[in-house]
Amino acid sequence: MKTTAYRLPDPFSPGAADATAATPTCCCCCCCCLATAVTTPIVLHGGLRRDLAAAGPGTPQQERNRVSAPALTVVVWFLLMSAIVVTVFAGGFAADLWPVAIGGFALAALGGVYAIGRWAGAANPAANAGRLALGIVAFGLEFFAGIYLVLLYGSYVVIGPVAALIGAVIAVRAYRR
Repeated sequence: MKTTAYRLPDPFSPGAADATAATPTCCCCCCCCLATAVTTPIVLHGGLRRDLAAAGPGTPQQERNRVSAPALTVVVWFLLMSAIVVTVFAGGFAADLWPVAIGGFALAALGGVYAIGRWAGAANPAANAGRLALGIVAFGLEFFAGIYLVLLYGSYVVIGPVAALIGAVIAVRAYRR
């Protein structure tokens, strides 16, 4: 028996209307959230590093924790994005439970980032959770705006990478040493 791999069609390849188009379909999702996917980790890492520097010297244990804490916040961001993508696209939950699942993942990530800030001895660990909350809101807004622009005009495929580049440059300049 001959089987054919099932791939969802994408609008950028020849034969896109064919239900077995052999191209991955991640271009829309990646472009629609590219700017926040790139800039939020920069802001999380740089912001917590700045908060830790402002807190002054800590205990020897806190000093050891401060080395890895900014990187851990970036890991939490990417785990959150992965959990959202798996929830929506892998069908792990019924569609009517997506908001509950995504909200639960977001709350867990906010709590995790807050705990990382406290663990490292940041002066204001809630500021780190606030940066993540802002990244989550921007991610959602960019996703829906990007999908709208891709579906209606196909323009976000060009605008997304430009916005990501501009956002990354601004974030790096704001949080460099």
